[in-house]
Amino acid sequence: MAKQVMAIKMRSKKGKRKDGKIGFIYPDFDAIVPKEKRGGVRWQEWISDQEHCAGQIVNEKTKADPDGFENVILVDVPFGEAVKAQLPSGVEIIDEAEFAAFYNDSNAGAASYRTDEGIIVALQTIYETQIFDEKVKQKMSAEDLAAIDPDNDAPGIRRNKLKTFTGFKAAKDIEIVGG
Repeated sequence: MAKQVMAIKMRSKKGKRKDGKIGFIYPDFDAIVPKEKRGGVRWQEWISDQEHCAGQIVNEKTKADPDGFENVILVDVPFGEAVKAQLPSGVEIIDEAEFAAFYNDSNAGAASYRTDEGIIVALQTIYETQIFDEKVKQKMSAEDLAAIDPDNDAPGIRRNKLKTFTGFKAAKDIEIVGG
């Protein structure tokens, strides 16, 4: 069964934080979410644990915006419900359809394939020194053939399964609730 999470969308900007350091300023979830709903630790520690946070997605298109960038954190339901109860300014709980649109828009420029450079260099040598035809394929090992097949998960050229929300959702085994 897929893990249920809530999607919290917010705008964050770079500035001077409460601790005096320069960094990204987020809403003060420590003041919003009761300590027992975040394991007695600061919210950043709580969501850095994969058990409580399925991920943080930043909309790369908004990163240069002087008013801050859009991002979404996927959190466990108790944390999300606590945020929803006191919804601070600039924060919203979004449903799965809204998150899917955000995710796909944020990753529109992502590469469709991922590569493992060491294997690619070796295979590139084959391409450069021989005509890559059926005779060459017959001489290649199953591992080398798998490495140049983007649909095979072997090290080499792989399809980027996290490029779309559908792939991300399947990889994380999550269901977004609330919103």
